[in-house]
Amino acid sequence: MLSLSGVRLSFADGPVLDGIDLCVPKGRLVALIGPSGCGKTTLLGVAAGAARPEAGAVENGFARTAMVFQEPRLLPWAGALDNAAFGLKALGVGRAARRARAQDILLRLGLVPRDLGKRPAALSGGMRQRVAVARALAVEPDLLLMDEPFSALDVGLRAELQGQVRGEVERAGIAVLFVTHDITEAVRIADRIVVLSPRPARVVEDLASTPVVEPSMVFAQAARLLALPRVAAALAAPARS
Repeated sequence: MLSLSGVRLSFADGPVLDGIDLCVPKGRLVALIGPSGCGKTTLLGVAAGAARPEAGAVENGFARTAMVFQEPRLLPWAGALDNAAFGLKALGVGRAARRARAQDILLRLGLVPRDLGKRPAALSGGMRQRVAVARALAVEPDLLLMDEPFSALDVGLRAELQGQVRGEVERAGIAVLFVTHDITEAVRIADRIVVLSPRPARVVEDLASTPVVEPSMVFAQAARLLALPRVAAALAAPARS
């Protein structure tokens, strides 16, 4: 389990996180949602160990953590297959084994064999993001951190990748902390939805959820969540630059 207790963190311009309590159990996808600039990405960095809180505790009981960023961050000189296998190379996995594992995941995520040798410049945005997700999954993490990985994609492709990530979570039983600004995305994929206040971020709601796929049910559930006063107030807050 990943557990954050009473986490506080400030930057030079003031407090960012204020007493955050959060847990991500094995085999569960927790969506983290809040207004732009509230500290979602900062909180993800704390969970990843990239930022140290000034108060509170972070306990990561998982053996291996991987991360997917907003941008794919692929090696421009390497093909899709070698990009997806890059983390395995860093772990010392042999070439044949790492390429076989990366290929299996890429094909599951919707790439076709003729795409595997293409460099990022020859791939569409959706294909590049699939490669980034495959790179994270290839190292067989038990905790996956995702920072708005589909925000730049069109609605149809975003829904497709959401379903694929949800399928991988269920197949492998990994834990996911998924940052999003889109409440319908949270409804589609999450077992729990954690809503943050405007900066400095506090948890205003921590809600159990059942992933919903059918479009009318997605929007109905999102509307029910937005009818909760604290959720509506948090998500209606103006963006902080």
